[in-house]
Amino acid sequence: MGGAPPGWEWIENALLQDLRHGVRLLLRAPGFALLAAGALAIGIGANTAVFSVIDAVLLKPLPYADPDRLPLVWERNLPRNRVTNPVSPGNFMHWRELNHSFADLATVTPSANFTLTAPGTSSAAVKSRPVEG
Repeated sequence: MGGAPPGWEWIENALLQDLRHGVRLLLRAPGFALLAAGALAIGIGANTAVFSVIDAVLLKPLPYADPDRLPLVWERNLPRNRVTNPVSPGNFMHWRELNHSFADLATVTPSANFTLTAPGTSSAAVKSRPVEG
């Protein structure tokens, strides 16, 4: 070969010789080569998935200002002995009207399906939507 700049002879000699030897060994045992490639693919995929979750949950800042000043507010339902009861939409709207302590109020509620019934009427399937602040 002989055309490498000074100090790069090891690429022509050792590295290329090692690569050729590795390829020959993998071609001699294709099952092992496939197994090794599969293990690498699974490992790289798992590592990417874990990092994506950690990045989204821990590393990126939250999408609102002053996240350290966000309180979590629950209703208490004493007759049912529930200390952390989700806030009903009516109470939320009332709290929002009377709010003097917080800059703003908002709720987060997962979507769910409910069946509403009233005496003497047929039932109606309703999909809930989050109440936005």
